Amino acid sequence: MPRIPILKLGSAEPPEPPRLVSYEPVLSLEGLQLGIDNLRHDVWLSPKVCRAVRDQIQHLTVKYGNVENVVAAGASDGSGPSAHTLGKPSSGTGKNADLKQLLADLHKCLLNRAKGRGEPRIDVLGRTAVIQFLRAELNDQYAQVLERCRATLKAY
Repeated sequence: MPRIPILKLGSAEPPEPPRLVSYEPVLSLEGLQLGIDNLRHDVWLSPKVCRAVRDQIQHLTVKYGNVENVVAAGASDGSGPSAHTLGKPSSGTGKNADLKQLLADLHKCLLNRAKGRGEPRIDVLGRTAVIQFLRAELNDQYAQVLERCRATLKAY
């Protein structure tokens, strides 16, 4: 018999399949004040954070989508968004290190506010809001780049 039972060769009995278990994640936001519509909690992210994230996502979408030429062509003929608004991060805010520092400061502020009030739900709510913003922004930036590519294709 081999020393490691996983390496048994020619075993007569089939291996037992793994047991899969599902679960639904639950965010407990009880005790927090509801927003204006009395359905959701209102969370507002700073315009500086939104702009920095938006610029970085635009830059990465154009760079890793290999569509720099399409964006540059649209900027030169004036028919589409300029290279500044689509594909190139604005000076200072689009750098990866600056964005990491900005997001780290945001999460640190959320954590300090949650600790100060004694409600860890504030931190969870803030992190959820950041994730929700990132998901929405990824879809928006992808749609903008895709629309620019379609417009360039029509021009050909």
